[in-house]
Amino acid sequence: MTPKVLLRFVLVTLLLAAMAPLASAAHKRSHKKNPALMPWGTLTQNKGCVIFAQHRKTRGMYWGVAVTTERYNALDVVETIHYTMPRKHYRENQDTLNKLENLAVRDRIKFVNIPGKVTPQKLEEARHMCRSSIVSDPPSHTNH
Repeated sequence: MTPKVLLRFVLVTLLLAAMAPLASAAHKRSHKKNPALMPWGTLTQNKGCVIFAQHRKTRGMYWGVAVTTERYNALDVVETIHYTMPRKHYRENQDTLNKLENLAVRDRIKFVNIPGKVTPQKLEEARHMCRSSIVSDPPSHTNH
């Protein structure tokens, strides 16, 4: 190899190595803006589905001379398919998630979380995730 070709090769390699972290950072930023939907509960052979909006809430209180704020994650029911939820709003903590998981197993329900703002595109994608795994009960056989 001639010195010019070797120099070009080294420069191109250094340029590509320098650009790799930038591409990775751009991918991470776009992923944070459009987080993926999160299915959980009974993922296959389910009878119904619940779509939640997952977001952070802030609650503040005024105590005369002081203000306290509390931030927590919340799950709000956006839509249900072949199922009725007992409540429409849930505070996302370990106890609540355990109860919802038990409900999902008991009643064969799939949950889909839409993180962030609920857009028509995300809602349609969540509906598709729900419909793809819902099965109807097999007909009961009776002996005559």
